[in-house]
Amino acid sequence: MDGTTEQKLHLGKHNGLKVFKHLTKSNDQLQTIQLISYKKTNSEDSSKSSSAENRSCMSVDNQPYGCNIRKQETNPQAVELPNIALRPGHSVRTDHSVNYLHDVNLTSSKETKAFRTKQNKVKNNNLLSDRKENVENKQDQNGDKTSKFSTKLKVPNLIRNRTADSNIPQARNTLSNRPGHERTTKGGKALAKTSVTRAERRDVTHRHVLDQPTHHKLELCDFVEQDIIGGDEVRTMGFGPTKITYLDYVASGRPLRSIENFIRQHVMPNYANTHTEVSYYAAQTTKFREEAREIIKESVHATENDAVIFCGSGSTSAFHKVIHAMDLKKSTYMLSPIVLLGPYEHHSNILPWIEIKAKVIHIKQTHEGLINLQHLEQELKDIQDGPKRTIIGSFSAASNVTGILTDTVAISKMMHKYGGLAFFDFACAAPYVEIDMNCVQDGPDAYKDAIFISTHKFLGGPQTPGILIAKKWVFRNQVPHGVGGGTVVFVRRQNHKYYAEPEHREEGGTPAIIESIRAGLVFKLKDTFTSQFIMERETEYFQQALSAWSKHPDLLILGCIKVERLPIFSLLFRNPHTGRLLHHDFVALVLNQLFGLQVRSGCACAALYGLELMGMSEEVAQRYEKFITESNRTADREKNSESNIESYDGLDNIIFKPGFVRLNLPFFASAKCINFIKKAILLMADHGWKLLPLFDFERKTGKWWYREEQTFQPDKSLKDINFTKGFSCMKSSSSQERYKDTNTPIFKRFPGLDYDEIIERATYILNDVSKPNQYDLSDQTLEYKGDADELRWFMLPSEAADIIHQREVQYVAPEKLPFMPVALSEKLNNKQNKRSS
Repeated sequence: MDGTTEQKLHLGKHNGLKVFKHLTKSNDQLQTIQLISYKKTNSEDSSKSSSAENRSCMSVDNQPYGCNIRKQETNPQAVELPNIALRPGHSVRTDHSVNYLHDVNLTSSKETKAFRTKQNKVKNNNLLSDRKENVENKQDQNGDKTSKFSTKLKVPNLIRNRTADSNIPQARNTLSNRPGHERTTKGGKALAKTSVTRAERRDVTHRHVLDQPTHHKLELCDFVEQDIIGGDEVRTMGFGPTKITYLDYVASGRPLRSIENFIRQHVMPNYANTHTEVSYYAAQTTKFREEAREIIKESVHATENDAVIFCGSGSTSAFHKVIHAMDLKKSTYMLSPIVLLGPYEHHSNILPWIEIKAKVIHIKQTHEGLINLQHLEQELKDIQDGPKRTIIGSFSAASNVTGILTDTVAISKMMHKYGGLAFFDFACAAPYVEIDMNCVQDGPDAYKDAIFISTHKFLGGPQTPGILIAKKWVFRNQVPHGVGGGTVVFVRRQNHKYYAEPEHREEGGTPAIIESIRAGLVFKLKDTFTSQFIMERETEYFQQALSAWSKHPDLLILGCIKVERLPIFSLLFRNPHTGRLLHHDFVALVLNQLFGLQVRSGCACAALYGLELMGMSEEVAQRYEKFITESNRTADREKNSESNIESYDGLDNIIFKPGFVRLNLPFFASAKCINFIKKAILLMADHGWKLLPLFDFERKTGKWWYREEQTFQPDKSLKDINFTKGFSCMKSSSSQERYKDTNTPIFKRFPGLDYDEIIERATYILNDVSKPNQYDLSDQTLEYKGDADELRWFMLPSEAADIIHQREVQYVAPEKLPFMPVALSEKLNNKQNKRSS
């Protein structure tokens, strides 16, 4: 072709192959041809290339995990700022003088192996065996010889280059063809010039264009598991040194070294208040924060009609923000709103509506545990016959107790059909599922009016703000919520004017600046994985655990297990000898002390849903409320007259408050970790009750502790910090000292530094405590008479001692329990049906 020149661009190596991109230049117009050629490299070329790559990239402050920098020549008049990558070995462009959060690269690459620490190398060696174990688990379940997560890594047929010479319009066209993007992107032909605007660059760096192959995401899972701060922590518990495994991501995520390193090295040095952009630091900080807002908008498919507002520390603050924004508190001159709530709402989605005197209607659940859409529509029809009022449907996108997912599209359509607003609490679901504010592909009425997000629940999310994302028409208030600096356009002596834009007027005062920037990074990490990949992993792990646990006769899984749900398990453990349940706080403490599992016990701030799952009627709930809050102190006065024990906030029977143990399976966890969790829960279900004599509790407060440690207390304190001579942190008396005591029982010296050692030690201890004459207690049932005996649903330590010593104990039939959990009722019915058939 006349006037055409060809250029071959060397992109680097991939799996021992040299990768080239062929470019053609015609009439001063640069066009990219998506043609890749591979050439085999000999060992000499590979070593040279490898050494060159190692020289071109360097780690910052010699951090084992953190941001790497690739130096490039830049404009000498501009301030040189480093390229940023959250994955070791990755770098990005520095062709502009201001850092952009969009430049942070979370994709995986083979070059990262050169930057891994010793722990990473060990983990990398185990990666293939973990995948093989995943395949074997699948084969055991369904005999299938294939797996989504195959051990074979295929060379991708297309390497997308993110430099300025890429075919950006073609990438934008790809983006516009994805569901939910028709409203914000446009297709086009190749650019007629080599210069590309920053806005266009940011468009193509979004995850929807650069979806990574599955094996890259598996490597990223491996990296993230090692990148968690405290992820490799070993603490000395009641039974010896134990590797800690965190399973409470439903409550809060864990910080990542890479994100914290980026903030420490690139955000904090340039930190300033965002209420001005005249100075460099203020401009850079403002740029970071607004880019974080952009990243979140792109992630949730928001448009110019949607406002993203950082508020408070979780979704609770977002609820209060939207209530004020709608002027719902001004019920003196208007009818109070009608709020329809789902069956498994968090207290944050119940109490705020009650406190503004709204008429609250609870929508029932179906037999499968889903939101009953027929009941919802009937309630909406009935509302149409009454006076005109604001109608709001506020539903959890996923239950934080069972993980059951909500059909947000169907609910949005129904709410809008009858003139209502569709609000969704994404506190539990947001770290995992795809969020789409507008759902264009599902019809014009499928949009969401507002969603509430607790970013601290994301991986890397601690110290991030809550997020309210809402249609701008939702903001009806003339006075912002939390008036202060930054909310006003002009102030004079007798008047003032507020900003009209919600994103300005609703973030009064100095905002959580660094926290907001961190929120953008954690959303970028989630989008790098993609929700599809996360949900595939979560579904796989859920099925593995379900297959192992659902068959156990005394392990109860709350919620329907036949519907789509996140891998969140709320569990009850039943003792077959007494018929009573193991106290949830005791179970959580044993899982912590014996196995190192960090789980949560209680009602998970979803008490109404908990009552349904527990099968507890309103009358029984009233009995418990009266017994717990209106103390019957007659017996306690006689017992405590000499010891002068004070009641806990006027409550004497907190131990009777029902609850469950909740855990979730992290999608990035290895197969070995998941198998360890499955074994630990089964050991607890089989033999956990045998440890009851080793523990004691306080009836007033409901607290449990290991008898040999008296009370369970953390061993670190802020009081140990001293600034007299700069900074020093005096170490508290460590539990390691108790571990070294020669009087410590022999099984406590057994280390649990890895999963196999922990299981081996637990098996040894459970066999040891099963022997008679080891631990014996006086009869504690004598202390529980009248209502205390009728309402006692949990097993006592003395009852476990009686069973071990082969003494008779009272058995309570399921129908005689003060309440029967739905999971227990279903398990008994299934057992009866099998016998009948």
